[in-house]
Amino acid sequence: MSRCDRCDRAIGPDDVAYLVWMWVVARVNDELVAGPWDGIAQAMADVAHCRGALPEEIVVADVHCRRSYLVCPACKERLLANPLGRPWPERE
Repeated sequence: MSRCDRCDRAIGPDDVAYLVWMWVVARVNDELVAGPWDGIAQAMADVAHCRGALPEEIVVADVHCRRSYLVCPACKERLLANPLGRPWPERE
């Protein structure tokens, strides 16, 4: 049995669940692209230069990282409605 990564609800093998991917890519020199990034090696070199002598795995994580989360239907709806978890505006 799996559990929702957001609310820890049990998710059975036949229950509906969703896989949410998060892909974070650093903006380097005002350059970002939506698809696969051909300039990733140069971006890593630029960040490494700016950060000094950090280990490569730290520089790579700072430039590009992917995560995936298993979520229940209720959490999927909450994530789609407010993906950044910002507070809702006050009603006037």
